[in-house]
Amino acid sequence: MTVGMVPGASIAGMVFSLVVSFALPIGLFVYAKKKLGAKAAPFFIGCGVFFVMVLMLEAAIHRIVFRLAGEALTGSVILYAVYGGLMAALFEETGRYIAMRFLVKPLDFRTPLCMAPDTAAWRQCFCAA
Repeated sequence: MTVGMVPGASIAGMVFSLVVSFALPIGLFVYAKKKLGAKAAPFFIGCGVFFVMVLMLEAAIHRIVFRLAGEALTGSVILYAVYGGLMAALFEETGRYIAMRFLVKPLDFRTPLCMAPDTAAWRQCFCAA
């Protein structure tokens, strides 16, 4: 079966990826909340930090950098990968540090467990959607 020019197996794979991408962070949150007694605040703070730091600030920096050095940066796969990795590390980890330092109290072993899946899995959600 094909839909237009896309095989049915490809569509099934995309639907599966989309379902897993949304079910994973929500499932991890529910598990941490019920089984470990984690609070909901770190999860939602992490979601907010991801939105502000990555989807707003990092995206704005990317637009500026690509406007200034577009072809030179995208022309080299290695340079593009290094740039992407450094920017992701800078914005995601800085946001996570700020959240844990100033917004999430008290810090215990459950806090990073709630904050880690949300940023990684929400990135997957935005890529899959």
